[in-house]
Amino acid sequence: MNLYRVRHGRVPSPVWALLAAVVLLAASCGNGTTETSDTTETSATTETSATTETTTITETDPATETTTTAETEPATDTDTPVDGDDPAPTTQESVELEVGEYTFDAIVAGPDEGAVVFLLHGFPQTNQSWDEVIPVLAEAGYQVVAPNLRGYSPGARPLEPELYTMDLLTADVIGMADALGVDQFHVVGHDWGAATTWSLAMSHPDRVLSIVPVSGAHPQAVGAALAERAADNDGPQGGGLNYIEVFAADGAEEMFLADDAAFLRQILSGPWFTEEEIQSYVDHFNEPGAMTGALNWLRSGSSGVAIAPVTIPTMSVWSTEDVTAGRIGAELSGDYVEGPYRVEALEGVSHWIPDEAPDELNVLLLEHLETYA
Repeated sequence: MNLYRVRHGRVPSPVWALLAAVVLLAASCGNGTTETSDTTETSATTETSATTETTTITETDPATETTTTAETEPATDTDTPVDGDDPAPTTQESVELEVGEYTFDAIVAGPDEGAVVFLLHGFPQTNQSWDEVIPVLAEAGYQVVAPNLRGYSPGARPLEPELYTMDLLTADVIGMADALGVDQFHVVGHDWGAATTWSLAMSHPDRVLSIVPVSGAHPQAVGAALAERAADNDGPQGGGLNYIEVFAADGAEEMFLADDAAFLRQILSGPWFTEEEIQSYVDHFNEPGAMTGALNWLRSGSSGVAIAPVTIPTMSVWSTEDVTAGRIGAELSGDYVEGPYRVEALEGVSHWIPDEAPDELNVLLLEHLETYA
C-alpha cells in the first residue's frame, strides 16, 4: 500500500534570483538542456518559511577492507528518555573511518545498542546539514552516523571524476558500516545524498533496512519528472536542471569560490542558515580539492547506478518550493518501489529541508524508524 500525505504550512515567499542566475549561466554554456537518464533531481535554493500540520491522506493502491580510527571530540552527555525508561546519556563524537585507501570523517551519536541510521548530506553541504537532526535521533535511542562523503572528507578526495561513480559512492557507505561493525542500517539522504540512498537500496537490500530519500527522486523517475516539470516553467516546481551542466563544467570551482565565494554564499542564503554556518561551508570548500571533489559527483553523471526494484520500506520527502526535486519525481518513484512506499510533502518549504524544517523532518523520521526499526 502506498501512502501519500501533504503537510500544509505558511504561505511561502520564494525568491527566484538564484534560479534565474543559474538559467542564464546554463544558456551561456550551451543548449540549456540536460541529459537525464543517469542524473537525479538535486540542489538549488528558494527562500521560504515553514510550519506544518497534517491535513489529508490519500491512499493509492561489497567487500571493502575497513578499520576504525581514533575519536577526536569529547562526548557530550544529556538526559534522554529511551522507550519510556529512566533517562540515559547520549554521546556525540567525531571519528575517522578507514575504507580501503580513504579516510572519512564522521559524526557518530547515540547509544551503541541502538538501531543504526546513516545520514547522507548533499551538495554543496557537509554533515553539518544534519546538526538539527542528529541529536533528536540519538536521544530517541538510535545510533546515528553522519559522514562527510567522498570528495568532502579531506582523506577521500580523488581528483578524477571517474572515481565518483555511484557504485563507488555506495561502496563507501557499506565500507563505513563495516568499519563500525554494523551489519544492517537505515539510510536517510538529502539531495545527492538521496541519490546514494536510492542506489544503496537497489544494490544492497541485504544491508539496508529502510530508506528515506529527501529532495531526490528514484533515478528511473527523474527523466519523466523533468519532462513533465519542463511544461510548468512558471510554477515553483517547474523548470529543468540546467544547473547540472553549469556546475559540472570545467572551471566551475572558480565560479563558486571567486569573490570570497560569493556564488556559494548566494546558494546557501536564507534565514535558516546563520552567518556562522555559511562561513563554515565557505571555509570547507576552500580546502584543497574540496570543491573539485564535490563537483565531481555531478561530473560523473551518477553513472554506475545498479537499477533494480526497491524492495525495502521507503519514505520519500519533498517540499513544494523546491525548484529541483518535487511532487512528480516523488510520485513516479513509487512505480519502482515494491516494498511499502510513503510520500510526505512539506508545503511552503524550499530545497533545504534539514536546515529549514528540521522539526517537521524529525517527526517524520521518528515515525518511519519506529515502524521499521
